[in-house]
Amino acid sequence: MINNFKNTVFLIALSIILISFFILCYNDTSQENIEGKQAVLERLSNIIHSIDINDTVYNDLSFLEDVLHHKKIVLLGELTHSDATTFKAKSRIVRYLHEKLGYNVVLYEAGLYDMWFMAAGDTLKPNLGLWHFWWDNDECRPLWNYFQKAKQSENPVLLGGFDIQTSGQIEIDVRKQLITNHLSVKDIDIDDYPSFKKLLNLFYANWIWTNKNMSQSLLDSIQTDLSQILIELKKTKDGIDDEVNYRYLSGIKVFNELRRNYETGDPIRLGVRDSLMADNLIWLVEEIFKEEKVIIWSANIHIFNDGAHLGFKPMGAYIKEKYGNDAYSIAFASYARQTKNGHLYDVSSNKSIEYLLHLNKNKYSFINLNNVERSFLDEDNISSVNQMINLKNNWKEQSDGIFFIDAIMPLNAK
Repeated sequence: MINNFKNTVFLIALSIILISFFILCYNDTSQENIEGKQAVLERLSNIIHSIDINDTVYNDLSFLEDVLHHKKIVLLGELTHSDATTFKAKSRIVRYLHEKLGYNVVLYEAGLYDMWFMAAGDTLKPNLGLWHFWWDNDECRPLWNYFQKAKQSENPVLLGGFDIQTSGQIEIDVRKQLITNHLSVKDIDIDDYPSFKKLLNLFYANWIWTNKNMSQSLLDSIQTDLSQILIELKKTKDGIDDEVNYRYLSGIKVFNELRRNYETGDPIRLGVRDSLMADNLIWLVEEIFKEEKVIIWSANIHIFNDGAHLGFKPMGAYIKEKYGNDAYSIAFASYARQTKNGHLYDVSSNKSIEYLLHLNKNKYSFINLNNVERSFLDEDNISSVNQMINLKNNWKEQSDGIFFIDAIMPLNAK
């Protein structure tokens, strides 16, 4: 029995030694391993010196000319819709792409109809088309000043949106009148659809958030009215204006169902919305901006090339399938968020790509993930590129490039 005890102790001790040796030699966080990966990232990184839209010394962005050679579509992501530093970086990239590489269209993850209405005005009023976080702050305002100036020039930036949601602050009466007028032109009397007419009296930018308070019978009746209206519209659909209005009302009908049946973040809800955003986007690119090079402004979660880690197929996957190498997606990543008093939070894992980039002490940098063969980036790695959540994946399959920002600041909003 004593011998058995000694043997057991010996085996436990040996196991501890072997495990310790394994950790020492192969642990991803070992100093040698970290330094090796740092060196790889430093070699692959393009260092960015500025994110100021007014900094037009573009030496630090000139590498994009080779990266985006002959690309028709560039998708610019963001971790969330409150990343001030990312918005500044994206604004400078948009200006560079417009002035130097001939990208004359910017399409936002915003309402298709709302952005169509906003862009038609002589003076750009972003509140009519966009969610507030993409215009009403110190970080985004310079970009809209640039858009307005370009609109009056011989080289304007054409704007649009592809979302099925309503996003702008079009007044209720104006929105109601616009829909009513269009239906009237198509010989559709709004009075024949009393439930839909009732909906129009609630039709402000965020009306969709109120529909869970509707009775099931009212929502069912609204959906029935919308179905019949869409049938009638489809019969006489002819031209761009008809198509925009048809997609507008189709989106309302679909989102009614999604809001009723699924919670925010549900993979089914996200998947349906992304499929329709992709359909709207492809229509805009193919029919409205066919001869133009296009910039897409959206969230990382929607521009990924693959949805294996998401549980749904993102919009970017449809775009990649349609355009292949003619589309290039850039996800924005960060080591941490930073408060105005310098406190860091949402800090990335010390096993993540972002942590290694942070150790390299480059405030802003870019990595072309299409050019990382035979490096550790060609394998599964931990990254917080999906909404600051540390996840393990092969990220070169999810995005074509990563724009790294060491720390993201909050918005300076009104």
